[in-house]
Amino acid sequence: MKPFDEHSILENENILPAEFFSKRADRTRIEPLERLAFAVRQGFFWNSFVIVARIAALLDLFARALPQLYVSFAQSFPVFGTTREGEAVARLFDDIQLFSFSDNVLTKFCTEFLVLPVCDIQWRDLGEPTRVLKIITQTGLRPKWLDARSNDTHCEGMKIPSSE
Repeated sequence: MKPFDEHSILENENILPAEFFSKRADRTRIEPLERLAFAVRQGFFWNSFVIVARIAALLDLFARALPQLYVSFAQSFPVFGTTREGEAVARLFDDIQLFSFSDNVLTKFCTEFLVLPVCDIQWRDLGEPTRVLKIITQTGLRPKWLDARSNDTHCEGMKIPSSE
């Protein structure tokens, strides 16, 4: 996400610079449909959270937004693909502090993003594993990773759709 040059951006007049990013409005004051109607009237776009970017650009954002996290991962790179990888990854993830991509990256660097308005799509918030599993059940899909995860301790308490 380098600063954009308005003359070289695919020469698509529908691509717009992002001015700001707001994760959510104050939920105690505005109900979801009212919030959406207000946003549309003001010319805001609903973020479907589809990001198209070069890996190097995303890594650059992480390095600037969360330098300590970036350095921790960078220090682990040499052992990736070796017999020490599992131990290094476990240690790395034990030390990671929780953070929000929206709050720590999108909000800080929103002006480095561009927006492409898209119409006639559906959106579902899949930010929680239970929501993903609900959609899998509703659609009848059976991704290969689901069978491997059904015995995972991270899935305890979740209703995993049966493979039958």
